[in-house]
Amino acid sequence: MVSLAKLWAGKFGAKEADVMRSALAARLTLERRLGEFLAKLVRRGRPKEKVIPDDLLPEWLTKNASSAAQTLAATPKHWFDKVVEDVLSGDRRLNVKEIYLEAKRIVAGMAAEEIPREAEGIILGDFREAGRDIPDESVALVFTDPPYDRASLELYGEAARLAKRVLLPGGSMLAYAPNYALPDVFASCREHLTYWWTLAVLHSGSHALMREYGVRVGYKPLVWFRKAGGSTSSRSLRIRLRAIWKRGSTSGSRECSRPRPSSRL
Repeated sequence: MVSLAKLWAGKFGAKEADVMRSALAARLTLERRLGEFLAKLVRRGRPKEKVIPDDLLPEWLTKNASSAAQTLAATPKHWFDKVVEDVLSGDRRLNVKEIYLEAKRIVAGMAAEEIPREAEGIILGDFREAGRDIPDESVALVFTDPPYDRASLELYGEAARLAKRVLLPGGSMLAYAPNYALPDVFASCREHLTYWWTLAVLHSGSHALMREYGVRVGYKPLVWFRKAGGSTSSRSLRIRLRAIWKRGSTSGSRECSRPRPSSRL
């Protein structure tokens, strides 16, 4: 966008900054409209059904681009209009990543407001701050599903740090994780907890196409970490792991047993 701004500024005698602001405002507006369109492509139900198959969507429309567009579309109109206005007036930095992250926080806040605040035992807020109120070694299980974008990968290590403090000895942390970032997730979580196992949650319905990798995703990894301590000899926790592989047209499943922590999950 910078190179195009310089080209247009030189061709029409306009200021480069003005062209950049206009270009970003136009991009945000188009992406919001794209997000509104994409949101209508999925029929809500169980399982979700896409109106248009992935194969018919343009290659440049990656999962991250689609997510960003739909996040912009989900923000309140008054907030989005103010962002565009500030971009055009020069009151906002020309940083599209910051705008995406702010939009994500806005949408997340809207979702949090829908949770019944009077429900007993529910703590609302950023776990890095609200988690400070959880007593040490008072939790048997931490189950989490952080955002999958690269900018949010540090949250896995933060969650593992909190889990190490609040989990009972032998307690577990289970976290959904993106396939592309598994090495990073393992490295950051193992600084605080012991890696235990990787489970596979099979997807139902159509499988999403990860265009930048050329892979259709049929499952979601669920990584399992444990806190040291606790007895592992008295009882065992039986976990059914489904191993899917291709051998001609056959597939199968195997049952696996792992030691169970003394704390009850």
